[in-house]
Amino acid sequence: MLRAMTVGICVAACAAFNAPAAAELLWDNNIEHVDDGSSGRAISPPVFPDIRVADDFTVPAGEVWHIDTLIAGILEDAEWEHGGLLSVLIYADTGGDGPGMIVEEVVTTYQREFTGRNIRKRDYYLYTTDSLDLSYGPGTYWLGIRHPNGGGIGTAYWVSDNGGDPPGGRDGQNSDTAWFSLDAGDTWRQAGAGWQHGFQLHGVPAPSAIALLVLCAMGSTRRRS
Repeated sequence: MLRAMTVGICVAACAAFNAPAAAELLWDNNIEHVDDGSSGRAISPPVFPDIRVADDFTVPAGEVWHIDTLIAGILEDAEWEHGGLLSVLIYADTGGDGPGMIVEEVVTTYQREFTGRNIRKRDYYLYTTDSLDLSYGPGTYWLGIRHPNGGGIGTAYWVSDNGGDPPGGRDGQNSDTAWFSLDAGDTWRQAGAGWQHGFQLHGVPAPSAIALLVLCAMGSTRRRS
């Protein structure tokens, strides 16, 4: 009887893990708080071909995030050309020294929406891409964006609200300030207080597969005893 109950729990848990779920806001890095005093750091060619900028997000313990959608705030120089593609880079966390090795890179198209606002003499756009198809378990990761085909004159800037570190996570985790590299990611330096780049991640949180295995193992242990 107990064995049947254990199997039933495991099957139900695995079914819940695989069941379709509605997308929700997973991480919010203060994108709604950008104002006319906000700034931004250059992220793209042609002026800055070797610059990289990354900001962090954290997947809570016991969850796996399936991330489909990224929304990022971008300032554009007047004669800069966006090139139609966005490179989304995910870096591992180093435990205190910012981004580490590249975990994944997705080059994708995006929707580019003018907000009607001009900040520091540059037009402010929201970029949305909903085809990332990224899945990550518990831990901290670093998100970077750039325009691989950027051209024209000038560059694009990943907007920052110049405020404090926001509680970006679903459970109120505090996030670190941004880090940047001037040599294509070989070395990184901290951007400093107030540099918190505006982005949101949307997708589906699911119970961690590890947590489900622990649940099944606990049930199995009880059965054997």
